[in-house]
Amino acid sequence: MSLEKLSCTDSRIETFKKLNTLTDAVEIKANQDLSNLSTTGQSKFDAKANKATTLAGYGISDAYTKTQSDTLLDTKANKATTLSGYGITNAYTKTETSNLLNNKADISKMVNAGSYISNCIMPSSKYVDLTLGATGSSYTAPANGWFSLCGRDTLGTVTNYGFVMRRNDRFGVASKIDSTAASTGWCNGSLPARKGDVIYIYHTMTISDCQFRFIYAEGEV
Repeated sequence: MSLEKLSCTDSRIETFKKLNTLTDAVEIKANQDLSNLSTTGQSKFDAKANKATTLAGYGISDAYTKTQSDTLLDTKANKATTLSGYGITNAYTKTETSNLLNNKADISKMVNAGSYISNCIMPSSKYVDLTLGATGSSYTAPANGWFSLCGRDTLGTVTNYGFVMRRNDRFGVASKIDSTAASTGWCNGSLPARKGDVIYIYHTMTISDCQFRFIYAEGEV
């Protein structure tokens, strides 16, 4: 073998060695890259949640489920604009409060409380006419006030005539005229009564001209 041929052969051998070395390096690099890719990909997959349809399935703990929300909502009232809308029963409405206030006296006008109270029980100008029934008939006071009876026997045929008017507690008033000469005179009387009081009137005359009324007390008007 000539020197020239031997030199060429040696050069090829070195080239093959280098190629083998390069091939090994590329294979090692490829294997490392594949390993890294597999590890990175697995890590990314591990960071993902499995597909689910519930909060618990995704591990979510800072939210309420529908059932929990419904339970909480059941303890709340629907939005409303009135007491009854919210089911409130221990308060007065504006109308109820106004009605209660209307039945109260204005304290700023009560300069003298005693005088004011006394005035409340006095007869007012408001009254209702009643029909006088047979002797012994009863009548019920519709409010705090006074029963008033005024009459006369214009025929002059009764020697003594008059009436007795009493409450159910036996307190009463009487009015009587004894002389036929006074047949045109008036017998009259008034009896105070509280609302609901029952009074009885006994009379021994034929009253052809009488006025029988219930007069409301000042405090009732």
